[in-house]
Amino acid sequence: MLQSFRDNTQSILIKIIIGFIIITFALFGVDSLIGLTGQPSAPVTVNGVDISERQIVEGIDLQRRRLLAQMGENADPSLLDDSLLRGAVVQDLIERELLRQTAEEQELRVSDQYLDSAILATREFQVDGAFDRNQFEAMLRNVGMTPMMYRDYLRNETVVGQGRNGVVASAFVLPEELDRLT
Repeated sequence: MLQSFRDNTQSILIKIIIGFIIITFALFGVDSLIGLTGQPSAPVTVNGVDISERQIVEGIDLQRRRLLAQMGENADPSLLDDSLLRGAVVQDLIERELLRQTAEEQELRVSDQYLDSAILATREFQVDGAFDRNQFEAMLRNVGMTPMMYRDYLRNETVVGQGRNGVVASAFVLPEELDRLT
């Protein structure tokens, strides 16, 4: 059978068909390669920093998991509308990025020791009052995070919280306000 196929591949009709197949694959293959390498533009840019579609999708997934966990065992995932979640997630990502940029400008930092102690002190990661690594990893898996992702998340949240608290806790009076009060 293979010999018969080899004998027939020498005919001009078979060569034309094979050539047509090769050209078709080459054209569609090149197009798909170009489509894969061309990065789509980010849907949101905050002061020159792109917020990618991937970050938005991950945020929607994380928000969905949080809401389902809050609703309990009988939660119906079909009740959560992705378009509503998307708007809230995009707004949250923009706000976080602005706060992160502000904290970076103010050179706010969090030490690794502080992060370690904060993780160890988190009640949700404890069993009988002591940190439990298995509980820690299980809780993170439930929300779709790895320990390193959580550590980065905690670092960003703490730095952003420092910046926010610095503004909220500060008190100052403008000269015009002082004149009106006196």
